[in-house]
Amino acid sequence: MIISNSYKFVFIKTRKVAGSSIERVILPHLTEKDVYTGFRTKEEHILPINFKEGYNLSHMSWADVKERYPKAFKRYFKFTVERNPWDKLVSYFFYYNHFKPHTTKKGFKTWLKSRGHEYSDWFRYADNDTIVVDRVLQYENLHEEMVQLAKDCIVPYKGELKRTRVLGGLRKNANYRSMYDSETENLVRVLFRKEINYFNYKF
Repeated sequence: MIISNSYKFVFIKTRKVAGSSIERVILPHLTEKDVYTGFRTKEEHILPINFKEGYNLSHMSWADVKERYPKAFKRYFKFTVERNPWDKLVSYFFYYNHFKPHTTKKGFKTWLKSRGHEYSDWFRYADNDTIVVDRVLQYENLHEEMVQLAKDCIVPYKGELKRTRVLGGLRKNANYRSMYDSETENLVRVLFRKEINYFNYKF
């Protein structure tokens, strides 16, 4: 999560949508007056700015942000990113397959049936059926959407996402559809029905 007082925006970080890459784009433009929840991997730590509650809150929901920073939440432009859930879950699977292989050793179907319900980010940017952020960028067109935010003078962006992605390269299968059968395809349709209906995602 980032609050930029210079650019007057709040970035609510969802998961498996290049959120860490967006943070890397924005970080050089932050000052000691801004808020950043920090970034941590096994290889590196980037320290928070004006935030002392721990890395586990890097994916704060809109309600968390509103409670802790009510003025910024009310006044600033709020944006986040979402992704086709069938694709998102495959990305999750390969992430865990790399970092926590004991959780995926029984295969994608077993993993999805036991843990798939944990990975919806709808509540991070929506209140029941109402989206409360100003814009939800689509991962599938993230560069173009960031370009538009830059044109609107909301974020500092010069095409960096086209060149590199943090935590990228873990996925072995680019075609997410091949990972599913009819049972798991329909399971995702149920678990992520709000995202699918609102953004009109297709398998």
